[in-house]
Amino acid sequence: MGVTIRELAEASGVAPSTVSYVINNGPRRISARTRARVEEAMRRLNYTPNALARGLVQKRIHTIGVVYTHYDHLIPSLYFLEVLQGILGATMEHDQSVLLFTESLQCDVTKNLMRWCDGRCDGLLVVALPHNTTVIEELRAREVPFVLINYMSDRKDVTCLDVDNVSAARNAVNYLIQMGHERIAIFCGQDNLDSTHQRLAGYRQAMAAAGLPVCDTWVFPGKYFEEFGYQQAEKLLAIPFHERPTAVFCTNDVLAIGAMKAFMEHGVRVPEDISLIGFDDIITASTIQPPLTTVRQPLAQIGARATELLLEQIEQKRAPGIKELLPTELVIRATVAKPSCR
Repeated sequence: MGVTIRELAEASGVAPSTVSYVINNGPRRISARTRARVEEAMRRLNYTPNALARGLVQKRIHTIGVVYTHYDHLIPSLYFLEVLQGILGATMEHDQSVLLFTESLQCDVTKNLMRWCDGRCDGLLVVALPHNTTVIEELRAREVPFVLINYMSDRKDVTCLDVDNVSAARNAVNYLIQMGHERIAIFCGQDNLDSTHQRLAGYRQAMAAAGLPVCDTWVFPGKYFEEFGYQQAEKLLAIPFHERPTAVFCTNDVLAIGAMKAFMEHGVRVPEDISLIGFDDIITASTIQPPLTTVRQPLAQIGARATELLLEQIEQKRAPGIKELLPTELVIRATVAKPSCR
């Protein structure tokens, strides 16, 4: 059986209420000398405060839940790991703990909603929800503080953080056009994620503004995983050479990395024979050969800023409903060149 507050009080020569004030850091002010006596007794008796009990007293558990929805890969994506790095940095700075929930996009993510809201967390950071989900309405009905990452809800009472995917994709495709490419393909991610549709919209806008056609055979559906980039590249190579796109806009970096592997295995050089642009600027984008030209999302900054917005909600300093788009940057490396003569 663990050490009780009454035993701590006897060991330190103070009242049980004083021990409680020390453990919960209030509400009554305790002198430094008395606090030191209680803390010394806690060390001597190997006492560890019960976090749930403290949470009941303070109405705060000082823990943030992070809900990450994945497709069918149990290993988190590099995109999410870099967002999580920003979350962890911010929570450490604010002395918060993190509880991670992983949910499959193939399942109804609402089935585990009660676990997210069972009192173990003060609020939630929800990453990359599918666009047809009812989670947002369910969370608002439960009045749980939360912030959406990589999802821009139309609801005025929901805080969201993302980048302008449409504009970023348009800029990436414009760069390919400026380099002289006219036949440009796009490798897409999951159909049920908003980012896929937004990046596809930016691609179409850039092509239309330049007066360039978009053939249906140049739009490749898929998922945000390397093997789909590889498969999409093989399908592209099946197009007759003189009709084949000379450049590809990949809607994330791992698609581009998969495509690059397929091209190399088939003797197609990047960028001499075909140009590639990715999206995200994950850590491996700069280390592969050739280094990948890509759209940089400030992934760690997204995680940190979302954490700040959530803590403001939890502490009731700011009402939900904030919509923020963080800037992107086109990072030019070595996978884009002028198209070769055909």
